[in-house]
Amino acid sequence: LREFNGDQIENNSELHELIVNLIERTVRVKAYHVSSDLKEQGLREFLNYGHTLGHAIEQIEHFRWRHGNAVAVGMVFAAELAQILGYLDAEDVSYHRSLLDSLGLPTSWQSREDSDAAFERVLNLMHRDKKARGNMLRFVILDGISNPIHLDNPPIEAVKEAFKRVYKK
Repeated sequence: LREFNGDQIENNSELHELIVNLIERTVRVKAYHVSSDLKEQGLREFLNYGHTLGHAIEQIEHFRWRHGNAVAVGMVFAAELAQILGYLDAEDVSYHRSLLDSLGLPTSWQSREDSDAAFERVLNLMHRDKKARGNMLRFVILDGISNPIHLDNPPIEAVKEAFKRVYKK
C-alpha cells in the first residue's frame, strides 16, 4: 500500500475494494478487542495509538477539532517520538505523514500560543490522560511498522522535540 496515494486508491476499483475489505476487517478486530478488554489492560490499549496527544488537542480546542483529526496529529507525534528514540526510521515517519495527508487528515497543529507555552499545556493534559501511570507519561508507539509497544516515561526532551515536529509555528 505504500506505493499508492489516496487518489490512486479511489480510482482503482480493485484496490479500492481491497482497502474497503481491510477497513471492515480492522473494525471487526477493534470491536473484538474492545469487547474482550473492557478495562484497557491488554491488546485494546494499543488501539490508543495517537490518542495521548490527540486527547490533549481536543481539550485545548474545546472539542471543536474532530476526534479523528486530533488523533491523526497524535499518530504523527507518536511516530516522531518513536523515531527520536530509535524505534522507527525517518522513512516510516514520512509514510505516516503522506498516508494521513492522502486521506485529508492533518499532520500538524497550532494553538494561539507559542510552541513552549503550548507544550506546557499539552504536557499537563498528557499527564492526566487515562494511560498515564501516576506522574509517569505512557504512550503507545511503534517499534517498526505494525509492532505497537508501550513507552513509559520517555525523556521529556524527546517528548518536547516530537511535539515541536508536529506544532505549526
